[in-house]
Order: sequence, then C-alpha cells, then structure tokens
Amino acid sequence: QWGYWLANSVQALTAWRRMPLQQSFQQLLRFVGPRSYSLAELLVDYATAQRRLLIRGVREGGLQTIPAPGVGEGSATGIAYLQGSEGLSDLGSMMARYLGEGAPQPDRLHLMELQREAPASHRVLRALVQGGAMNDVFRGSELYAQRQQWFQDHLRPLLTEINSTFASLAKRFEGFHSLGPQVEDLVVSAEMLSLRASHVLALYEYAAMCRMPTDTACASLNVAKAALRTAEALVQQRASQMGLERLGPGGHRLVLEWSEPVPTAYSYGYLWAAHTLFYWHREQAMVEQEIWDLCFRTINDPVELGLTGGGGPWARWMQSMAQRVLSNRLWHFKLSECLGPPTEPKRGETEEAIVM
Repeated sequence: QWGYWLANSVQALTAWRRMPLQQSFQQLLRFVGPRSYSLAELLVDYATAQRRLLIRGVREGGLQTIPAPGVGEGSATGIAYLQGSEGLSDLGSMMARYLGEGAPQPDRLHLMELQREAPASHRVLRALVQGGAMNDVFRGSELYAQRQQWFQDHLRPLLTEINSTFASLAKRFEGFHSLGPQVEDLVVSAEMLSLRASHVLALYEYAAMCRMPTDTACASLNVAKAALRTAEALVQQRASQMGLERLGPGGHRLVLEWSEPVPTAYSYGYLWAAHTLFYWHREQAMVEQEIWDLCFRTINDPVELGLTGGGGPWARWMQSMAQRVLSNRLWHFKLSECLGPPTEPKRGETEEAIVM
C-alpha cells in the first residue's frame, strides 16, 4: 500500500518541481534519516531496471528483444509475462491479435503455445480470420518450431536476466528492513517481484523444454512450486498487517474475499487476486495439467462489465441459459467459462466434464 503512495507522490513531485528522480525520492524518504540517500539510489536503480527489462525488453548490452512470431510487439516486453491474466482477458487479447490492431494490454506468447502445438480447431480459426489459405492449417508445426527457437534466442535470455536482476535488487533491499513499516512494505514488494520472476522463468522453461521426464528442464516445475510456496507465506504474513479491522465488519470482504459484484462490477475485493496469488496458481495449473483453454479460470463477468447496471434480468437470464447449453452434465465447451464465473475459482481445480 505504501508503495502505491510513494509511486504517485514521486510522479507528482517530479512533475511539479522538475526535480531529478533520485532527489525526489530523497525528499519523500527524509523520515528515514541519513540512509535516505542510499535508499533513494536503490529505488532509482530499481526503476531503471523495471523500465529497461519490463517495459522496453532491452537486455544487457542494449540487446533489444524482438516480438514472437505471429504475436504483437508486447511479447518482447517482460511485463507481458509477469503481470498475469485471466480467462476473459486472454480470450480478448487473442481475438485482438487476429481480428484487430492488437490488445490494449501487452500480448504475450502463452505458455500453452510453447508447451504443445495448437489444436487443429485453433489453426483453422486463425486461417479463417486472417484470410489465409487453408493449407496454412497444416503449417502449424512450422510456426510452433519458430516459436520454440524464438524462446531459446530471445524470451529465455530476457526472463533469465529479469530473474537475476530483480533477485540481486531484492537482496539489496534486505539491508533496509529496520527502517520501519513503510520501508518494510518496499522490501517485501521487491522480494515478491523476485519470486514472480523466478516463477515465470521456471514455468516457461518447463513448458518449452520438458519433453521427457529425464530432461533437465523438467526440474523447473519444482522451482516454480517453491517460488509459489514462498510467495504464499509472504502474502499471509502481510495480510495480518493491513489494518483491515479499521474498515469495519465488511472490510475483509471488500478487500480480500470473493463476493457478489461490488460497485466496481468485479466479484472480488480489490486485493483478492493478489492475496490468493490467483494469476500464479492459474499459470501453474495450466502448465501442470497441459491446459489449452484461454477461458480457463475466468474471473471477470462480461455481462457485469459490458452492460449498464450489469445487464438487467433479461441479460442475466440469457447468460445463464448460454452457460447451461455450453456446459452441463453431458458436455462442456471450454468457451462457456468466458461467460462468467459462477463461483470462486478453487486452487487445484480440474475439469470434470467432457471437454470439446
């Protein structure tokens, strides 16, 4: 929470007073005393690394990452892989990739696009919407091979440098543990980003390179699990320090729990996804279960978000009927999950119906 305030405050201070970034940090951090200079210096290094690796995708030596074959320019940035996503957003970004000018969020090469070749139905749809010849459907192996090579040449080096860079920066933050709860918030945030970088690198290595149980890359799955467990412990520790009791009886529900849509039209508190590490668990499950399903674990409701007042009773009735037609005891179409989540997604959840 304090990290949000610091980011907003330093932007305002830099804009209004035209101060260098480090000087702005120093002024905001003057309450920590003599160590404000070294902490401000670290924050500048941190921001510089974020801009270079996460926003621009530039590796050591000025090497610019190039976009993945068949994917937008966002696939060459680190943030596209670290930010996480849910089912409806993934479906929207894929549609924008093939039908529009690209998604508003940075597009990425999905884990499932590296783990195995796209199903024939996906290749047919891609050929139809892009106006390609149907013989392009049979060239799926060629595109898959190109993406595998791109991963080795570009994405893996970028994710590896992100992992090592933010692990090193997180170590530097550890020296400021004793400066109070506000700075402690920054220390934990740095550790969480380092763990997320480790988690994503391990999952992508496993998805792209684990073909036989004896492959070295198969051990990456255990690395991802270890990063996830450590992050879960940190999240639980921080939750007890949020001061939610000051918000009254409903504070915990509004911030951390899954609930009925609130005025923002989301069915969860604004820190629910972070508190549950939803995006981490989703990607972990997709890799472990080899799930090729963009709508897997959708948490956003298209009717609630897209229509005024949540659509009204008729829109809700049509949504419910569509969900029942697409998913019932006899069959289950993957697209049904993008119509909205009926309940809170569970960790370790598996598909029980027949998947088509």
